[in-house]
Amino acid sequence: MCRGPASMNGFVARGAPPPPWHGSTTMHCNSGGPMSRQRRELIHASLLGDTGTRGGWRRLCRVGLMFPADVVPLEYVHALCLRQGYRSPEMLRAVVTTPPQMLTCRPARDDDALVDVATASPTAILAQAVVLGLCTATYYDPARPVLWTTTSVTRRLDLFAVGDFYGDD
Repeated sequence: MCRGPASMNGFVARGAPPPPWHGSTTMHCNSGGPMSRQRRELIHASLLGDTGTRGGWRRLCRVGLMFPADVVPLEYVHALCLRQGYRSPEMLRAVVTTPPQMLTCRPARDDDALVDVATASPTAILAQAVVLGLCTATYYDPARPVLWTTTSVTRRLDLFAVGDFYGDD
């Protein structure tokens, strides 16, 4: 709320009728500040992974790589790709089976079912890396190029098949 003397300077062209607040000594308005747009609501339900409720989207898979502290993730994945005979992530993509449709992603809530690079086979590591390279923080898109960045190869995501919001009938 702003308060102050109401003035017509700059608001109305000459000869136009005075605005409704003309003659008032106080003008009230919405400040539009960030505090007016804040909401604090707790989320008690989710469409993601709750297949017991109508409209819940089922989790298809969990992807993510666990790296030892002394390993640089991006360098490790690129080097492994080259050691396995693939010159680029796109060459590797041609031999890895990936989900064919777009999926919704969210960060994994725990480390269950993630691939540990210290003990997993190179094939399992690279398959996870390809899927991670096709993900952003919020969606998986098989039509995009495989992009490996430090952020992408260190993500740990749950991938969900997008269902009908009102329930698949």
